Amino acid sequence: RRSRRQNLVRLRCHRRSRMQTDILIDFSQVAAGFAVRQAIDRLTSPDLIGAIGRRVTCVVGSDEVSRVGTPPLGWTIRSTPPVEAARDAIAAAADADCSLLVLLGDIQPSSAAVGLLLAALESDPMIGFAAGRLTGATEGSVARLDVAGDAACDELPRRLLSALPDSYLVADAPARCLIIKPLILANFGELDDRFTTLAGALWHYASRARRCGFRTVVCNRAVATAPCLSR
Repeated sequence: RRSRRQNLVRLRCHRRSRMQTDILIDFSQVAAGFAVRQAIDRLTSPDLIGAIGRRVTCVVGSDEVSRVGTPPLGWTIRSTPPVEAARDAIAAAADADCSLLVLLGDIQPSSAAVGLLLAALESDPMIGFAAGRLTGATEGSVARLDVAGDAACDELPRRLLSALPDSYLVADAPARCLIIKPLILANFGELDDRFTTLAGALWHYASRARRCGFRTVVCNRAVATAPCLSR
């Protein structure tokens, strides 16, 4: 009976560890007047990333550091260039054999959405990246994956996602809510620091993995709230 209880405890701990991820948030490109501290406080909710963030790196503008104040437990606030901060976050996650969730701007994924992204990474050994969908500019809509996409998809009603597959594979795609598999982090080195934006550096990073056979999965059921999304 005691052995069974110990096995159950180990199983719960294993499941809890699988639901945790390192997180990188880039607030360096948000609009002037954006309340970074309030955004951080929202994200620490257990319904969002508060319960799943093992270690969180948050990049802010140099003028925002003093206004952020004391960071939440497990958070590091940086005002370095975002590509440099991402390089360090990738190295730390790789050393810990942990996935890395990247949020570009004011993106608020629920813990359930992150769980779907983590499950998508584990569904196939050749899936290196999992991208979530974002809410659109109007209520009840979802945004297209990138600003160069099909404009007709801008106002796609969110209810229509139920008619789409749970996920689909793409070669690579830009995403503001992206999770990266530990295997990728450990084997594809640093980001190219010639890029001035983290979005560009990540897209290039994904293309390097694509040339080795890894793909990106877009998860239609993992929809993150994007209050400040503008296209």
